[in-house]
Amino acid sequence: MVFSQVKSTASPPMPGGKTFLIACLFAYASASVFAAQEPDYFSDPILARTRVNIASTQVSPTALGDILALIEKQTGIELIYLDKRIPLTDRILVESDANVSLAHLLSSITTLTGVTFARHDRKMVVRIPMKAEAKIRITKNLLTDK
Repeated sequence: MVFSQVKSTASPPMPGGKTFLIACLFAYASASVFAAQEPDYFSDPILARTRVNIASTQVSPTALGDILALIEKQTGIELIYLDKRIPLTDRILVESDANVSLAHLLSSITTLTGVTFARHDRKMVVRIPMKAEAKIRITKNLLTDK
């Protein structure tokens, strides 16, 4: 067998080349778009199916910490968070039916406070994304979803 070496006139893409630059720009733009989107709690069948009775929170604005405790008590899902990173004393009013899906409630809380939730089996991590901290609407006493 005879092997001959063929030299290509085209150079392979280099880290500093146009192809690499375009790939980096695309990756950066995609990451920015995904980071700006709110979580889709309705795509999680457990969150969409689980119901929470929030009638007691509809009488007057309720502290976020009390709503999180209500979620734990009614669903059996353990919420994991750092007290000093979550605005537990912010008072919110979710204007909806008294009996809502957990997905709806979490979506409202995310809209009102910037707090996000990620479920893993029977535990849910509660946090504020770094960029969201600067975007949270700050009011004196009340946050509402309407």
